[in-house]
Parts: sequence; C-alpha cells; structure tokens
Amino acid sequence: MTKSLGDYLDMWFEGKTLKDVMGLEGVIGNFAEPYQAGTAYVLLYHAFGEVNERIGAWGIARGGMGAITQAMASFARTKGVAIETNVSVKEVIVKAGKTQGVVTDDGRKITSRVIAGNIHPQILLMKMLDPALLSADEKRRIKNYRNHSATFRMNVALSELPISDSLPECNETVLSSAIEICPSLAYISDAYNDARTRGWASNPVISMWIPTTQDDTRCANELSCRQFILPAFQ
Repeated sequence: MTKSLGDYLDMWFEGKTLKDVMGLEGVIGNFAEPYQAGTAYVLLYHAFGEVNERIGAWGIARGGMGAITQAMASFARTKGVAIETNVSVKEVIVKAGKTQGVVTDDGRKITSRVIAGNIHPQILLMKMLDPALLSADEKRRIKNYRNHSATFRMNVALSELPISDSLPECNETVLSSAIEICPSLAYISDAYNDARTRGWASNPVISMWIPTTQDDTRCANELSCRQFILPAFQ
C-alpha cells in the first residue's frame, strides 16, 4: 500500500518491457512518478478488476460509458425514482447535526430522510455546508486534500483504422487491445517532471484505445465514425 510502483516492479521483474507496460498502470489518472511512495497501490487497484471471471480484465460497455448510467437511470425509474437534471444544488440543509435536505439554485427546498452526495469532497464540505460545522483541524485537512490529476482525454473520429509502420498487418484483431506509448519507467519519470515544471509533458505517456474494434455501435456510420482514440497524457 505504501511502496512505490518502481521499487515493487524492480523487486519482482528484470525485463524492461514488462516493467514499462505495468508501470503505466500505476500512473493512469495519478499525477505521480513511478518511484513515488504509494504508487504501487494504483497498479493493485487496476489488477483487482474482473470481467466474466477473467481477473484483471477490462470491460467495454456496449454503446459507450454513457450506456451504464442510462441503464442505471432506467432501472431506477422502474422503482419509482424521479430523476431531475439541469438543476444544481447550492446548499445542504443541516439541522441538529443531521442532514435534512438540499436547496437548489432555483430556490427550492427538497427534504429527505437520507441524503447521498457524489460531489467532490472539497466542494461538499467547504462550499455546500456551513463552515461552522467543521472543526479547525477538519477544515485544514480538507483544504489540503491532494487531488491533482494530469490526464487529458481526447475522442477522435476516424474514417479507417490507423496504420503503423511497426504493425504492417493492422486489423481489428490486432488493434482491439490497448496501444501504450510508454517505453520505460524513466520515460514516465521524465514525463511527470516535465509536466510538473512546465505544465505539460513534451513526451507524454499515452494509452490509446479503439473501442469500435469491439463495439460497432460506437460508429455513427462507416464513413464518418470508424474508431475513437483515447490518449491519456501524463
């Protein structure tokens, strides 16, 4: 839980290529370099996944990630849940130390026995609750909560599969897995230091996916939307 990703991989493996590929798993969504304490946990987190009894596998939602929330919403409505969008909550009502409801931007008060929030903890505790409810120590801790990320995601519509000089036989089977640009742990460290000092990495770590090789529903039509590429920049 506290070991660095680089130290953990160095302890188990000698092969540079394997360490490089697994090293990327420890920095996805995490603004850190591989030898920073605690980064080994991120690799563990990714290894915990399971799809159809395949440990460590990743699942692709048919129709895109939005299909998951739409399925959740559809099921909730069958249970009588009312879902309201295009309105923001500006305040959480607290009385006698217990949450009682919320106040929306348009001035409505909605009360409930139970309030669940999935908003960022700093926004919830520092902006939507009365600051007097927190102790000085709690305010200090939440104010200094570290939550930086250095990931940039981009969707690109292509008319055909990308061509690679190193993979002359590029086809949907070959390109159905992730394409990682991460040649070494040192490369990850350089990208992190570059982003930390300059704001962005001139040689970023990239994880590229083409979901339409596994889910053709993502194509608007064969000519205008063949694939999507999702690079993640460290």
